[in-house]
This record gives sequence, C-alpha cells and structure tokens, in this order.
Amino acid sequence: MSKSSARMLALAAAMALLLTGCDGLLVSPGDSARETLPAPVSNSPAAPVGDDQMLNSFYAWLSYPNADGTAYAPVSRLFTDTSLNDEAFAALQALLEGGASSVRSPAPEGTRLVSVEIASRIATVNLIPGRMLSDDEKATIAACVSATLFNLTELSAVNVLLAGRPLTLYSLPVGALRESDVTSISDLKEHLQRDGAAARSAAVYYPDAGGRLVVPTLRSLSADSDNAAGQLLTLLASAPGQTGLLPAIAAREGLLTSPCTLSAADNNRLVLDIPFSAAVYDALEESDVSRWQFLASVVLTLTTYIDELDGIRISFDGKPVKSVPLPDGGSLSFENNLLTRADFSGSIGEIAVLYFVDENGALSPEFRALPAGDATSIRARLALLMEAPLTDGLASAIPDGITPSDLLGAGLRSSTALINLSRNVYALCQPLTPEEEARFVYAIVNTLTCMNSVNAVRFYVEGQTVDTLSGSICIKNYLLPNRGLCAGHTLAAASETP
Repeated sequence: MSKSSARMLALAAAMALLLTGCDGLLVSPGDSARETLPAPVSNSPAAPVGDDQMLNSFYAWLSYPNADGTAYAPVSRLFTDTSLNDEAFAALQALLEGGASSVRSPAPEGTRLVSVEIASRIATVNLIPGRMLSDDEKATIAACVSATLFNLTELSAVNVLLAGRPLTLYSLPVGALRESDVTSISDLKEHLQRDGAAARSAAVYYPDAGGRLVVPTLRSLSADSDNAAGQLLTLLASAPGQTGLLPAIAAREGLLTSPCTLSAADNNRLVLDIPFSAAVYDALEESDVSRWQFLASVVLTLTTYIDELDGIRISFDGKPVKSVPLPDGGSLSFENNLLTRADFSGSIGEIAVLYFVDENGALSPEFRALPAGDATSIRARLALLMEAPLTDGLASAIPDGITPSDLLGAGLRSSTALINLSRNVYALCQPLTPEEEARFVYAIVNTLTCMNSVNAVRFYVEGQTVDTLSGSICIKNYLLPNRGLCAGHTLAAASETP
C-alpha cells in the first residue's frame, strides 16, 4: 500500500473516532494526584516494550539477468524473520546467490556482499567479486543490483563499489545510477558506451549544520573531464541545495597550491594527492565547518566517484595530514597518511525533520542530521526532539524533565509508530494547557510521520492506551500529522528527499 493510500485510510478512521468522542479520563488536569494513571482503553494493539521494528516477512523482486544478458528475469521472493534495516542486504545477498535453475546470479561465483549503505535515499553497495571482471560483466552486476534496490525501496540513486573502489565502465566513471539508467541491462550498456561523455550523477557529501555528520546529495558533473577531482571540489564549495547542510568550504581562489595528481602507491593502490594551501584554514573559519567534517566531505565524495580510487593523501601548506580531531574529543589517525572511505563511513548521516515551537506558538520544522544507521529508528528521532533546538527563536515542545529513558518502547506496525511512554511523562503533562498539550502531542506526531515508513502515531502510557495526557487531545486511537498547528499551516517535506 502506498503512503498516500495509507494516510487516507487512517484519516477515515480518525474521523470515525471524532464522532465517538473520547471519555474515561479519571484524572483531570487539576487533580493533585498527578502520578495516578487513568483507566486503560481496551481493544488496542499491544504496546511495545524496548525497540521493536521487526518485520515478520517481506517480498522482494530480484532482478536476475535473462538468458542472453540483455534484460531482467525478475523473481519474487518471500523473506522472513528479517529486521527492517536488513531488507536491502538480505535481498542483494539472495540475488548474488542465484535462484532457481531458470535464472542465474549476475555476479561470478565467490562474489561477496560487504555492505549496503543507505542515506538520504542514496544507496552505496560494496561488493568483492570472485574474479576479475570485464566491462560487460560489471555493467550486468550494476544494473541487476540497482534494479533490485529500486524495486525494493524508495531510492534516488545507487552507487556500486567493487572491493571498495568506485565502478568504472568503458574507461569512464559510472557514478550514481538513477532508475532511468537501468531500465534494462542492454540500455545501461548502450547508454554508457554511446553517451560516455554525458553528465553523470555523483553523491556529494556535505557537512551538517550541527557539526557531527556529513550527508550525501546528488549532483551532476561531466563524465569525460580530465579533472573530476576539481569538479567535485567545486561542488563541495557550492550551496548544497538542502536545508540543514553547509558547503564544505567557502569558495575562494587559491585553495590548491598545485593541481591534484593520481599515482600508484604500494600494493597497486590508486591514490589521489590533494595539495591544499593555508587559505583553507581561513575558508573553514568562514564556513563554520570543522576540519574533520571538511576531510570527511572530501574523502567520501571523491572515493565514491573517481575511477577505482583507493584513497587520498591530503596536505595543508605542504604538511601532510596524519590525524584529525574528532567531535567527541578523540582523534583519528591515518596509516601512511592515506585517508580512505572506510575511515569516514561511520560519519555518514541523513537529514531528519524535527518540530519545535516558534515565537508565535506554532510548530516549525528544524532540519537536523542523524546517523544513517538510525534513519529508521523511532527512538533516535525522539531523542533528537528532546534536545534543545539549534535555531534561534525555537523552543522544545517537550516538558522539562522528560528524557529518552521515558520512552519505554517504540515499535512499528502497519505503518503506525507505537510510542510507549512512562508514568513520568503522564505526570509532567498533567499541568499542560490545551495548547501546550496539542504542541507536545503533534510535535511528536509530525516529526515521526516525516519518516517514509510512518503514516500515523499511537500513544501508550506504561503499556496501556489512555484517553488523553492532559484532558484535551484524544490519543486513544492513532493520530495523523496536523498541519493546522504548523507555521503557515504547512508541513515540511519528507527528510529523506535529497
């Protein structure tokens, strides 16, 4: 079921609920016994305890190559007992293993799936092939892997890495493949050979405004340029085009003392040398970006696109980068002064939409980055919502004294987020005015329904469904996002759209 269809069904149910009313509240907003919980409402799904986002099963269309290798031979497969975060990995693992006798794996025997990284609807798949591959074989793998992921989940593009190196076909970088690029295996091969000089898409990693992560967005560049590194560095100095992100560096002349150069290092590794000037320090001060975020943006962007690149050596004013301070107070050291994608892969995030209260009392969105591994975590979003907003003029809708430990459980059932709150939350909500109660409830609902997987939210207190938290907002059934409480009566766009 599509998200829009699910929202329509939920809206109909919500209207029915309004007609029945909301009763059974045993503790009024002015009751002095605020620790007493109200009578539970019956006939509700079981409340979650801990974090429960398991899917019992899911179907995936696996895109195998057909007999002559020109088109797909799709096979539907049922997967069971797989967590939500493992869907993509499980589907690609099955694709590489092959299927029935009528279909064959797109990759040679012994090919291993190392990782599937998804952030901001951009997937990066790292494979280790079982042997050396021809360009046609690489194209087949890229097409089948991408088509399988596009069938499985909402994505904007797919990067394919072989043994950690960006994919190169017919002597040019492939970049990030969009769904229109992989309508068939033969179409992808023809496009890459005939239109080799056409524009490519690249995942460009920009620093988040919170100073903790870097987030990929899709940008275009020329495939046949002799200066891919220069093009990507120019993009990193441009506006990201997404709220909550910053340019990696302020654009100015003289950031490089000489052109970037490619060379073969030990073990036949391909290394890019980037000689930055001392002017980079001033540029970083202007952009409010830390040195660590800058390095992460440069390394992740270049090692995800440039032909078969293994790593980067970076120098500032002639001095090689050997280590860099981290946001948590530690430091990251680089063996042989070589910066690799693996060094920074843990710093990849995506933008989440959080709702706070503006000076006029309306709910307003703030765009904050969270680690890509937490993209589907309800708890991670609510933990961010409990922090102070970064934007001047915004305040939290969460009463003081409520902490992440008050979230006793978080679950996902049929696109509905289930939130199990502690009795402490109930007690602290009792003094709220009707307006404050509405802002508290819908700051949570509007925040969680910005997730692609969530259409509605249902609340529990100590495992029980109750009528209200403070006497005004009926929460005994699931709730839909409320644009009427938002500034300009407008809901923010989903955070997953890059």
